[in-house]
Amino acid sequence: MKNYFKKHKLSLIVLLAALVLILVSSFCASITQSAGFTVKTTDLRDAKYEATVKNKYGDELSLKGTVASGILFVPNKASAEHKLPAVALTHGYLNNRELQLQNAIELARRGFIVLTIDRGGHGNNEPTTNTSAMMNTSGLYEAIQYLACMPEVDVSKIGVSGHSMGGYTTCTVLMNDAYLGADKLVGANGKPTGKNMGLVSAGLAQGWSSFMGAGSDVSVGLLKGKDDEFFFQSQLADGTPSISRQYLHSKAAASFVGVTGYGNAADSINIENGGIYIGGAVTNIEGGKAAASPFRVVYEADEIHPVNHFSVESAKYVSNFFYTAFGTPDGYNYIAEGGQIWWVKEAFSFLGLVGFFALVLPVADLLLSIPFFANLRRKQAEELGAAMLPELENSAMAVEGGENGATVVANVKGATRKYAVGSLLASADNAPALSGVRKNITYWILGIICTLFSGFSIYWLRSSDGWLNGFGKLFTVQNTYFPQDTTGWVATWAAMCGLFALLATGVAWLVNHIINRVKYGAEYAVHDEHPLGVAKIEGGVASFLKTVLLGAVIVALLYAIVFANWGIWHVDFRLWTLDVKVFEIEVMLPTMLRYSLIFFIFYACNGILNQGYRTKNLPEVATIAINSLFNVFGIFLVIVIQYGTFRSTGVMWQPDMNLNYIVLFPIIPVLVVATILSRRLYERTGNVWLGVIVNTLLFTIITVANTAASYPYVGFFA
Repeated sequence: MKNYFKKHKLSLIVLLAALVLILVSSFCASITQSAGFTVKTTDLRDAKYEATVKNKYGDELSLKGTVASGILFVPNKASAEHKLPAVALTHGYLNNRELQLQNAIELARRGFIVLTIDRGGHGNNEPTTNTSAMMNTSGLYEAIQYLACMPEVDVSKIGVSGHSMGGYTTCTVLMNDAYLGADKLVGANGKPTGKNMGLVSAGLAQGWSSFMGAGSDVSVGLLKGKDDEFFFQSQLADGTPSISRQYLHSKAAASFVGVTGYGNAADSINIENGGIYIGGAVTNIEGGKAAASPFRVVYEADEIHPVNHFSVESAKYVSNFFYTAFGTPDGYNYIAEGGQIWWVKEAFSFLGLVGFFALVLPVADLLLSIPFFANLRRKQAEELGAAMLPELENSAMAVEGGENGATVVANVKGATRKYAVGSLLASADNAPALSGVRKNITYWILGIICTLFSGFSIYWLRSSDGWLNGFGKLFTVQNTYFPQDTTGWVATWAAMCGLFALLATGVAWLVNHIINRVKYGAEYAVHDEHPLGVAKIEGGVASFLKTVLLGAVIVALLYAIVFANWGIWHVDFRLWTLDVKVFEIEVMLPTMLRYSLIFFIFYACNGILNQGYRTKNLPEVATIAINSLFNVFGIFLVIVIQYGTFRSTGVMWQPDMNLNYIVLFPIIPVLVVATILSRRLYERTGNVWLGVIVNTLLFTIITVANTAASYPYVGFFA
């Protein structure tokens, strides 16, 4: 045992450090999320609450509240004797309940009971029928009724808020909940119809502009980004079409807050940002105090649509709205809206994310030390020359440096040559690497072409005008086996990019091969590179299958930690929309494995090329940086052009790509991490396939767990 610890000291230290980082960061995130454990958080799954309650008008209602998937925040001071106001929150299209945590945390610490839920087809709320996830409103009104059934909730002060399509759901709830009189509250059987109950007293639509009506005694607000990719287009007072950043000067804004009597000039309308409008006039309300009567308000944060749920400014406006609607909850002190802690929780969750990814390598190292997997470890540096370079067989050979980063020194045809271990591993018959101008042209031009293709092909595949649009539709058909709205096209695009890079590499190799034949004659083979040589695996099919098993075990162990961590602290590992979270294993795993077959094409191509091409004598960290740049630069470039244009002019470079580029935001850090894991796992095994399997499974699971489905999930066989 002592020898084991000594031999694997570094791996054990890194493993322990990663686990400690996860433990400490999750503990701190939990403290922050619970406001120093003064708020109890509960993960609700298929929860039901039935009760007979009185609505804000005194009408008695028999309610059946349900929550398919939600996180409930209950301040410790809440009780049946000390009722508190409550707010139901929901997310936008393709998101989940965790994307409203910034608002849940801030409201809960201020004394509000908060329930943030997954809408139908999102997160852990699986679709039960073939229903468009984009417009699936199920879950929110049921959650409001759940809150109303809770004895700790003041039913006269229930609010609702959602982002984007969750804003649409908020507006439908406000419309359907509008009180129409006691005679409209029950159906023929004497039970509530589920509509017109008069339960909601305030509603804030985040990132949604179409208000559809509410009760006359309900306060309503709109929260928008200055530049919103989807909504808030209207007309100025003179009839000129307006864009999102002009919304506060538009007829729609004036109508919403009740302002009339403006002139015909384009600048006649000037709605105050965050102004509380009562009867069409701005009314000053002291911080933390409730407005005397129902109001309308428009908040505009200097940001874009997807930042609404990751923003100090937007979180400030959400707190301000519910303070103004309900006042400071009884027993709590007013906390200025700008005083926020949610971002501290997010920072700790990000550290947890770092710890999560840091686990991959030491877990792999320790599993490779098990006899069953031991034959998958790479050979020692001393063995590489004879095993992988036949022409070194009878030459003088020495090894410089340690096992990691070692250099083999050999005499080849009278000349002393040095080979980095990584270069030797790159190909079974790899001789002196192509160097000089031609090497740089091959390496850099090929990388630039491939990265630009990856970025600009998104438009070709997804735009209605794109020349690959038909290809995309053909290979991204949704059904019960592939039920998600965006995962199919993302996987198809990724596979297409991988195959294009493979083809481009083949063309480059052929060109260099022809040049070598002409230039070196019979010795051309000494100068040929074989970038696909790394696809070979020693041991054949048996080793490949064992590699697949090893990759699956690594990912399974990592997710065991995710689930255990969630069970203890109720926090996940995340950075904005890049979220490593729990999911319904028995429901979603078959779908994840099916999508992984498509993603495998990309990660296989990417893993092979990530190893097969490199710059001679370049430090490993520099190689990883360059390869990471090639993986993400094209995507980053088109996003920068899109949003640079948008933020400077208010109009998008490619308006019909507004959703598609947002979907790819988390792809950038994913590809950087995938590049690192690919190269580091290869260093340990001399086998590209372990990195391919780990990246495929890991990032497919992350992707599928964080988006929406319009078809019910099914098992391996429907």
